[in-house]
Amino acid sequence: MINKDKIYSEILRSTAKFTSMKFVVTFLAALLSIITVRLLGPTELGKLSLTTQIAGVAGMFLGVGLTSTLAKFIPEKVRIEEKGDLYSKCLILILLLFLTLAGLFLILSFFFPLLPPEIKEVKIAFIIFIGISALYSVNTGMFKGIGKFNLLPKLDVLQSLVPKIITIALLYFWLRSFKIPFYNVFFLTFLHWE
Repeated sequence: MINKDKIYSEILRSTAKFTSMKFVVTFLAALLSIITVRLLGPTELGKLSLTTQIAGVAGMFLGVGLTSTLAKFIPEKVRIEEKGDLYSKCLILILLLFLTLAGLFLILSFFFPLLPPEIKEVKIAFIIFIGISALYSVNTGMFKGIGKFNLLPKLDVLQSLVPKIITIALLYFWLRSFKIPFYNVFFLTFLHWE
């Protein structure tokens, strides 16, 4: 018979560990964001906010809720092949939506000068960033679906802290432009996804 006290103790220990890790990561990310804001100044911060927020929202729309879909339906699949099939269908859907969105974006950017100049400056990276955000979302859903929750805090550290630390160093020692944090987050997201 399984000792229930041991199981509950392990659940409590695991929950405390991940909650405290999440708190520390969030606190450090907030602190690093304050330093980045001070280094950028209001104009460059506004440009960064505009580009990253539009890319993030577009990435969420592109993800079409696949994170929660995978987290819900992957555990219901019994065989590994079924799980892989669902995941690959989601990736194909994201790819098709991304290609459609990228094509529309490029066509509209040539014919309608409605895009803010900040987005025009980082146009190709902006489009790719949207696609990578959606792919990251699908991968997160897959991790949740197969029960690899212990990998998520490590991914969170990589996604939250590493780009901010590198950004601060580049802003301080090199150039104070919104392109530094934008390209830095874009590049590290790309490396993380690979």
